Amino acid sequence: MTPHFASSLLIAYLLGSIPFAYLVVRWAKGIDIRAVGDGNPGAKNVFEQISPTAGVAVGLLDIGKGAAALLSARAMGSSETALLWIGVAAMVGHNWSLFIHFQGGQGMATTVGVFLVLLPQETLAALLVIAVMLWLIRHWDIACGIGFASLPLWMWWTARPAELFLYVIAFLPLIGVRKWVQRARAPRGDFLDLRHSKAH
Repeated sequence: MTPHFASSLLIAYLLGSIPFAYLVVRWAKGIDIRAVGDGNPGAKNVFEQISPTAGVAVGLLDIGKGAAALLSARAMGSSETALLWIGVAAMVGHNWSLFIHFQGGQGMATTVGVFLVLLPQETLAALLVIAVMLWLIRHWDIACGIGFASLPLWMWWTARPAELFLYVIAFLPLIGVRKWVQRARAPRGDFLDLRHSKAH
């Protein structure tokens, strides 16, 4: 592993680790998003428990950090193959954030950001499928599942290389993995809470 590749992975992990759901809700409401709703520090929980505006903002920020991790690495000269691993690092950062005790969200928005850089046309098509299914069935999880499941079909249509097919098939199960991970303890003071706690 070269120093350049290692630094790109670290940057991607740190970018992915920025817990926008936690930060936005703490700033807007003064509460810990992990203590409301389903406890997931992600856009969907913010949308449902705080406000649609806050949820959309968090979703866009999470998409942005996934895309930024790859775009910054590409700007620094990383190869397309290296970008695949850098995308994983960003996703790992989101799901196991350094800043909130290695907790994190389900990762859909961050994944969208990663895929928008690697597979822009196919990802937009999958997002369109999600939108249509959400309008038809009004069920977020099922709509997202169908939309992301359509991604390999769009990739086949655009004749993407086998390497990317394998990457997507291996990557997609990471979405929502935190949903099935049993948290060992309830939310407590952590790195981002220190300043807030001292102020009180």
